[in-house]
This record gives sequence, structure tokens and C-alpha cells, in this order.
Amino acid sequence: MADAVSGLRGSGPPRGLRNGSRGAVSRRRLLTLMRQGDAARDRRDWREAAWLYEQVLQANSSLHAIRVQLGHAYKELGDFDRASLNYHAVLELTPSDDDLHLQIGHLEKLKGNLPEAAAYYRKAIELNPANSDASVEYYALAPKLGPPSLPSSGSNDRELIEPHGTTGEAFSQTAASPARQTLARDTLITHDRLNERLSWADAPRSGPRPKILFVSDSLGTPIHARGIYNYSVALAEIFSEIGFEITLVVERSPGHGLRRQTPKFNLSAQSLDIYETAEIHRYYNDNIFSFKWKYENRNFQFVVERAPLFVRLAQRLYDNLHPRYYSRVNNTSSKVNFISPRSRHLIKFDRLLYVDRFYSTSMSRAANDLDPVGLSAAGYDLVIMDTPHYIRVKHIDRSRIFTVVHDLIPLHDALYEQGWRRIFLSKMRATLAARGNLIFVSEYTQSFFHSVFPGHFPKYELVLNPSIPKDWIEQALPTDTGRGSVYIAGISQNRVAERHDQIRTRAARLADDPKVRRNLIQQLEAELPSWDGSFRYFATVTSDEPRKNINIFCKISERFVGRTNFIIIGQVDGNRYMNREPELYSNLHFTGYLDDARKSDILRHAAGVIFPSFSEGFGIPIMEAALFRVPVICSNLKVFHEVTQNLALYFDPNSPDELALRIDEVLASPTTHAETARTLREVVSKRFSQGVMRRRLQQTLSEIGILIPHTS
Repeated sequence: MADAVSGLRGSGPPRGLRNGSRGAVSRRRLLTLMRQGDAARDRRDWREAAWLYEQVLQANSSLHAIRVQLGHAYKELGDFDRASLNYHAVLELTPSDDDLHLQIGHLEKLKGNLPEAAAYYRKAIELNPANSDASVEYYALAPKLGPPSLPSSGSNDRELIEPHGTTGEAFSQTAASPARQTLARDTLITHDRLNERLSWADAPRSGPRPKILFVSDSLGTPIHARGIYNYSVALAEIFSEIGFEITLVVERSPGHGLRRQTPKFNLSAQSLDIYETAEIHRYYNDNIFSFKWKYENRNFQFVVERAPLFVRLAQRLYDNLHPRYYSRVNNTSSKVNFISPRSRHLIKFDRLLYVDRFYSTSMSRAANDLDPVGLSAAGYDLVIMDTPHYIRVKHIDRSRIFTVVHDLIPLHDALYEQGWRRIFLSKMRATLAARGNLIFVSEYTQSFFHSVFPGHFPKYELVLNPSIPKDWIEQALPTDTGRGSVYIAGISQNRVAERHDQIRTRAARLADDPKVRRNLIQQLEAELPSWDGSFRYFATVTSDEPRKNINIFCKISERFVGRTNFIIIGQVDGNRYMNREPELYSNLHFTGYLDDARKSDILRHAAGVIFPSFSEGFGIPIMEAALFRVPVICSNLKVFHEVTQNLALYFDPNSPDELALRIDEVLASPTTHAETARTLREVVSKRFSQGVMRRRLQQTLSEIGILIPHTS
């Protein structure tokens, strides 16, 4: 910026701005605008920076350094055309600026023009052999494009690759190894020198951290934790370790947070952050996420159903004119006195984007086929959506958007409700329209996606298996094996009281006469088996969906009475599965929602874990259970074989008899299956570690041109 300041001081009288102000603008005012633009740039508020730099250039268009900064801002906003215009305007005046060639190379790389990018990198090296950034970028592209090595200093201009020339001919030339070519007079780039430069690229860098906007209804609302939740928590941990600043989009529910009209004068920024953070945690503690399938205004709903195209156009116009109320909150969870398990994951994020009814409006619009909710990603380097969402991300290049696809089950599951299937279809439509990058949680999901959408080709795609959250590793550490499950030991007394009430209810249903009812109660107390917590048990972690095949436990429980128990972990209406007759299922126990500590306590002491799903995208609970070294029994699904590497027992999910045989096998040979379970734990720990996911992410981010920070 020193060049810009000196250019300003030596320039003539500045011209008036074109933003409505009249008369000349003072040099002091221009210096103030430049400093404000630099400050906006440093905090990565690129839209504000671009506006401020534009004001400066309108007053004095000869400030070339400011125009380069304006190009940077437009590049970060994803407006590559404007970025290119500004870069090339300066390049025409300063053709020997190696750093400018480097920046244009970055721009061409983001646009996917790799030959053009390599040409600019190569030109930057020719202008300045000490430009390490250009060297690293150039040789990173060399294996992909096979570009010629750098010419010696004696080459004339015609031998150089012109940025707008025929790069295809240049890259088809045969050349010697880059380590044998001279960069300038008396400058030989050897393997050692190249390695030195590449190691420089891995060195810690100073400056602001790159920013991620994280979109997740599993994390940004009080939705009950599911497999997607665990996947996203681990993903956030990895990005944080790499060095990114992560902002989570959180739902601002009515009755929570500061209102738009709330006076904020005399309040410090920190006090407002603490207030908003506390309100966000209160939202998670007090609420369950919900949305409206139909609009309350009947007239509006009528128009929605009769003229959806008109409503979509009107909504987009309204959203552009009246942006949704939001506030950026510095996460001050450390200063909040009480954090419940339902909101504990929020501490993993640096900032929270608190948006008014963001996810609920998105779901309502998806259900009614209206316009997706807009979300500005200005100032962010990357957008991560942990599952398809019905939103339209703006102000960022599509190469910087990644959407995770866990499965396509709603499309082909015949038991799925029509409303939810329609919402999923809308989310997929919005995801495909964005034409961003895709992350698949398994090879099976990737293969199935391309069979369903054969004409869709994302710019980048990768398989990123779920990784093990740090909390799981701590919870799976071995404990005193002499003790059994604390949870199982604690439910025995409750089961006795519940059984007594259930028998009385059953007797009242079967007999009206009080005397007959008393006799029936005595008979049922004597005949019906009761819960016995001393038996070994098998557990499952599930959600209340038809595809989870929970009913199979009710079908097999009777044959294992007096031998083993079954524990179903998850927010499940067990009474419905037991036909409102729980007294007939003495060895079946539905826990309801459990926090991680109690869930781990059950899994650690189980004789085995069972996953009877009809369909899955991955099967994160299998990975979780394997950490506890317990045998895994699961459906004979292709994706389950991918996850377990054939180190589990498999059965047909439509056959209760086959499942019963697998359970008997584990009960008959516990030592043999315990050894297989230990092997499965080793496989899972290696294949799904956060280190594996981190390396794959770093490789992909490097390919799309994102400078990855390195932490010491």
C-alpha cells in the first residue's frame, strides 16, 4: 500500500466521487477510504473492501496498487470477470510485475484454466526467479499438464509462453527435467532447491485465517443428533485443526436473540456477543426444531398452490430488497454459565451466523416448491453444506462450495412419507443447480448417485468417509471390566414398577369385573416373564424410521427370553413397535434419547451390536460400536461390507430367523468373535481417523486453489 500512498501524494487534485457527493475529495478522505478498505480486506469482508476501493479509484484512477487490491476483492467474491479486468488494466501498465502475473495465475486456476494458470506462473518465474510462490504453483501443475521446463536466460521473447498465446502448443513440447533448466543467469534450480521451495509452502503462515461458512441444520438447530451430526462434528474439528476460522449458520427462532429494533448504543461488542451466544444456547435447551408444511395465511397458500412461479419470482425479488435479518456473533460459549449436551458442539465453532428463521423457512419453501432461501457467502473462502439444503448460496464461486451427500434413500425408499420425499427432491434440485463440488460419504453412495444422475458432473468430487470424533476416542477407552453397565443396573427397579403398571392396564382392558380383574392380575404376574438385568444383552443405535427395521427386534425377542436382552438406543416410540403391549416383551428395552456418556456405557458392555437396516448411506453407528471392541451383526448391505471390511456377521434384514442364528453364533463362541471385533477396531481406527480425512481435504483444497494454513 506504500505505492498507493506515494502515488496519491504525488498526484494532482482528486476528482469528485460518483456516489452522490459533490465537489473534490480531500487527500485525507482518500487516505481514510484506503485504510478502511485495507481493514475490510484484512477481516475478509470482501464486499465492503471492493466498494471502498471503487470509491478511491473513482477519485484517482492512477492508483495501480488499489486497482490490484480491487481485483483481489472481486476474485474472493467470485466475480472473476471484474477481477480479470482490474488485473489486466494494471498489467498493461506494469508488464514486468511478477507478483501480478502470480495473482492472475491464481485467478485462472480458480476458473479451471490450468494451462493459462501455468503460463502466468511461468512468466512470473521468468521475471523474478526468486518468486517462490510462482515456483511452487508451477511445479504443482507440471505433473497434471506436462508443461515445458523453464527456458534459459538466453531465450528471446518468442520462446516464452505468452499468457494469451496458444498454450496448447507450448505444453506439447518436449523438455528436460525442471531441475536441469536455468531460471536466470547463474541460477540453477536443482532438486534440493526445489525441495527447499516446496518445504517453504508447508511452513506456517501469518495473516488472517481463511474462513468457512458451515451450513448444517443438524448443528444449527436443536435437531436430535443423527449420523449426519456426528459426521459434521468431526468435519468441523478437522477444519479447525487445519487452521480455518469456521462460522456456523444458526437458526434464530422467534422469541430468541436481539430483535432488529433493539437499541444497541452504549453496549460493547463483547456484551452483545455474550448475550446472543447465551440466547443461542437457550434455544437449543428449550426447543425442538420445527417448520410449517403449509402457510398460515390461507390466501397466500392458495396462491402458492395455484401460481407457484409467480410466488417464486416475488420471493426472490423480496429477498433481494429485504435481506433476512442476521447478526455475526463471536462465539463466547466459554462465558456462558450452563451449556447442555444438546448445544455442546457449538464450542467447536469460532463464530455463529445468527439468521432469522433460516432453516425453518428453507424447509417450508422446499415443501411448497418455492424459491430457495438466499445466503450470502461474501467474505468467506469456502462454503460447506453437510447435507443438501434448499438454499441458494450467493457471492462466491461455485468451485468454493462443497455439499456432502450421505445417501439418496428418500428417492427409493417405498416407506418414506411423500412430504419428506418432496423436500429431499427439492434439496437435491437446489444442490445440482448450484453445480458446486460434491463429497460422498462412501463409494457406494458415489456410485449410486451417478447411476441416478448420470448427466451431472460436479467440478470436483471426492469420497470422504466419516471420521472418528475426538469424544468417541475418549469414551471408548477401556475401563474397569469387572463392572457391568451402570445404566443397565439402574433400570431394573424402574422396570419392576413399569411391569406392575403394565399388567394392571392389561387386566383392566381384558376384564370389567373387579374380582376377575384381581385374579387376572395375579395370573399375569405369575405367568409373564420379567426383566432380568443379569443376562447379556445386544444393543443397537437407531432412529425412528421404517428403514431402520426396528420391528425385527420385537419379532425375535420371545425366542431369547431367559437368555439375553435387547437394548434399543435412540429417540424411538418403543410402545408403538410393541403394539401397546410392552408387558409381552420382557427382554426388550427402549432407552429413548441418551447422551454420549450413557450410550457409551451401554455399548462398552454389550455382547454385540446389531444394525438391521434395510438401507444406509454409510452406517456411522457401526464405526462407533467397533471402537468398543464388541462383535458387529449387520444387514447384508453392500455399504456395510465396505465399512466393516467383512469383519462382521451379516444377515438378510427381511429374515428374523437369520438374525437369530447370528446372535446364537456370538453367544456360543464369544471368544472367537471378540477377537474379530478387536481386528475390526484396528481397521476402523486406521481407515476412519481424522488424519486420513484431513489429508484428503488438504489435497482437494489445494487443487481448487485455496491456500491452506498450517498449524504448528
